[in-house]
Amino acid sequence: MTDTSGTGTPTGTVNFFKNGNSLGSATLNGSGVATLTGVSLSAGSYSITAEYAGDSTYAASTSSAVTQLVNLAPTISSANNATFSVGVAGPTFNFTANGFPAPTFSVPSGSLPSGLTLTSNGVLSGTPAAGTAGQYTFTVTASNGVGSNDTQSFTLTVVQAPIFTSNISTTFTKGTNGSFTVAASGYPAPTFSVTSGFPLSGVTLDPNTGVLAYDASTSTLTGGTYNLTIQATNTIGGTPQNTTQSFSFTLDRKSTRLN
Repeated sequence: MTDTSGTGTPTGTVNFFKNGNSLGSATLNGSGVATLTGVSLSAGSYSITAEYAGDSTYAASTSSAVTQLVNLAPTISSANNATFSVGVAGPTFNFTANGFPAPTFSVPSGSLPSGLTLTSNGVLSGTPAAGTAGQYTFTVTASNGVGSNDTQSFTLTVVQAPIFTSNISTTFTKGTNGSFTVAASGYPAPTFSVTSGFPLSGVTLDPNTGVLAYDASTSTLTGGTYNLTIQATNTIGGTPQNTTQSFSFTLDRKSTRLN
């Protein structure tokens, strides 16, 4: 600050303020100039004023406010992953970044699943559409026109409890090996088990592939219809998600041709 309100050279000190709070004081030099040094401002916008208390010649005075901008390139500070559920609205995920001016966010590579959007101020929200269960990796960019943009590789997991998608019955032929694949959508991929109707001689269910197999060489089943309850299970947020299906298979006897 330079004081020129009187004649001669003013003496004394000048107090400096940031948004009304004291920054410190400096002594006027022989030219009537007070320079405050050693002050560090974080990124942001500040209103700076200076107050001179006066001396025997010069009256006290206060400067007009000066706006001081301290710019800073963005740095993303939020987590690099989130989880949403198919058909469920929210919760939202908020991207955050240090920097001034406030950064904006975008997805320059990769894509969001249908039903989700990212606003420029970093709010990821929406309801994942049916069929979008899975894991997505895309790039998020924070920019504010200062220095270099900051980027983050982000992993979005869209979970879904199991839903059976295969038929509820099938037919095997006695004496001939056969198989049927039990299928269910869901993420993580569900596993399968039989909760009622087992054991059955020569019949197995692979828990990972869902293949229900009939081994004619080991089975002692005589034929007919057999009823099972099949369960599909995955784990979401540490909690098992189960769904069951009533399933039946018919074991046909081989027909015998009479001459």
